[in-house]
Amino acid sequence: MEGIEVGAGNPKEILAPCERGGEGEQVAFLPVDPFHDEADHPHCWSEEGQNFLTVSEVDAAQHESLVPFFGWHLNGVLWYFYSLAPIAQSDRVPGFEPGGYRFESCSVRMSSIFYHTQASFAEYIFSEIGKGKLHAKNLYAHFMKTGGVQGFTVEDNAKALLEEMVGLVDFELPEFNVVKQEGKTQKFLVKVAGGLEIEAVHIPMQTKTTLCISSQVGCKMGCAFCETGRMGLLKQLKVEEIVAQVFIARHRLGLKVDNIVFMGMGEPLDNFDAVVRSIEVLTQDAGLAFGPSKISVSTSGLVDRIDELREAVDPAVNLAVSVNAPSDEIRRKIMPVNRKWSMGDLKGAMERFCAHPRRQILIEYVLLAGVNDSLECADQLSEYLRGLRVKVNLIPYNPQSKDRFAPPSEEVLSAFKERMQKHGYLTLLRQTKGQKIMAACGQLGNLELRKKNRLIRMPS
Repeated sequence: MEGIEVGAGNPKEILAPCERGGEGEQVAFLPVDPFHDEADHPHCWSEEGQNFLTVSEVDAAQHESLVPFFGWHLNGVLWYFYSLAPIAQSDRVPGFEPGGYRFESCSVRMSSIFYHTQASFAEYIFSEIGKGKLHAKNLYAHFMKTGGVQGFTVEDNAKALLEEMVGLVDFELPEFNVVKQEGKTQKFLVKVAGGLEIEAVHIPMQTKTTLCISSQVGCKMGCAFCETGRMGLLKQLKVEEIVAQVFIARHRLGLKVDNIVFMGMGEPLDNFDAVVRSIEVLTQDAGLAFGPSKISVSTSGLVDRIDELREAVDPAVNLAVSVNAPSDEIRRKIMPVNRKWSMGDLKGAMERFCAHPRRQILIEYVLLAGVNDSLECADQLSEYLRGLRVKVNLIPYNPQSKDRFAPPSEEVLSAFKERMQKHGYLTLLRQTKGQKIMAACGQLGNLELRKKNRLIRMPS
């Protein structure tokens, strides 16, 4: 028996028995494009959070004869599950005629595919339905490699299994929008839970491209030269919200991504578990397939987490440490984290991290005019780094919404770089990219979000 179409002009809505509902309950499979905003599908959501299907009538006689249907199932859609119950006269939904039905959410647990590695995805499916590991692995690989489920096929006798699997998976991406572009550098916003947003930046270099992603909304480290730090910490991003930034860049914006740097909004090691898990997902050969050496994690210097990171990730994953000062006296003034862990504590953590022969640390040093940019500072920094396997990345201060500092002159920048090179350090002077669109280092953040949410406890 075939499935039944309801709702003229709407996407096809197929009804089928709800195996997870109570006796006699029914389920409606509502295919909704996961890559469009729910506002495009007003038949799915009411303001109260209830789920109603805006069709004029579903005949009870037809309803009794409906069976599972999966003919055109996986064409890039996300399936929402609903229980089907008669609508009482006093509980009428506008647009429904007598004999209609209201659709309310079933208690069907759905897990975001962006949280999973291929192995954990297969285990999740197996734990829910007791079978389907191989098909789950194939579905995961196809989705992550191609950006959708279009073209994924199974043999006829596995269609029911695939239907059941898809009903347990959330393929939905958060809403996103490219907001600004400077040359080939693009900044895009991603909306996350709680009405908040994060920023990610795609930066083409000479031969490679880098995607700078966020790990938090805001940041509690409070570095004086950073726009994000002025927001405070509003939300820890979930694994799926971190991975989605990369998926969006590659599969929705069509951008080439060679390297990923956790240098966007937030202190990555302050959201340790989610960042480590997202690295596992991003480096899956059967998934987005980034090599560990293509991923860099930046930190302001959380000593305990640096020690944990060296045990938690592949040795090829890069660590960048934001030092920004040659002495405790200066660093304490511009980086509050130094009040907890001194530069001596930080150097000890870097020494332990570099104990593995494959590891080298990138030292980030934001140059602030008249604060940390003198040749004496360069000499002190060189001495501090002695014995570490590092390269140095000098970053001129970038303007913010309210400037507290100024960038050094070109002459000062060049002199500082030359002095570090003279001391034997591989030293790079970062080219400023995206400064005019507030997409450069230290510029990401939206202070208005802090004003709107400072009295609200944000969801994690």
